[in-house]
Amino acid sequence: MKKTVFTLTLLASSIAGFAQGTASAETSPAEKFAARKSTIIEKRFDEVGKVGNMNIQVEYITDLTVNDKLQCIRFDIQMPNNASGPSALLDSNEVNELISFMKYISSNVITHPPVDPNTEISFTSKYNIEIGCFWQPNNGWTLFFRTDSQNPSTETDFAQADIPALLKTLRLAKAEMGQR
Repeated sequence: MKKTVFTLTLLASSIAGFAQGTASAETSPAEKFAARKSTIIEKRFDEVGKVGNMNIQVEYITDLTVNDKLQCIRFDIQMPNNASGPSALLDSNEVNELISFMKYISSNVITHPPVDPNTEISFTSKYNIEIGCFWQPNNGWTLFFRTDSQNPSTETDFAQADIPALLKTLRLAKAEMGQR
């Protein structure tokens, strides 16, 4: 009986340790930075470009209390009435993943119609940004960008012709981040 209880205790602590390790591995640097308390935060923005109704910036965040720094890409959606819409941050370690997805879309998806017209292809970042495309019979491929993958009201759409410009702007933002 003692051996069974010991084994179950060991198993439970191993599972708890694994769960904690998994949860911390999925917390992005921007989430950790944003969760800091009792700090003085400085934010600086460099404009990279605008594609459709989305402004793309490199955001530099500094915790002045401990002089810790973070870089990320900021996406700001402009609403039709010129008001500010939803925003999102993409960690610097996720930029390559998003660029790879955009290159895949450019090379393998938008070049031809899908086999099944009810097709959607998407990528969701660790910070909950979702970008993807779907087929519309009359319009071809439409690219969508959600600043919150769980909230459809944070979505903005781009025409197929905007996809190369968005990929170029992401590459410019990555280069800007690499220079600092």
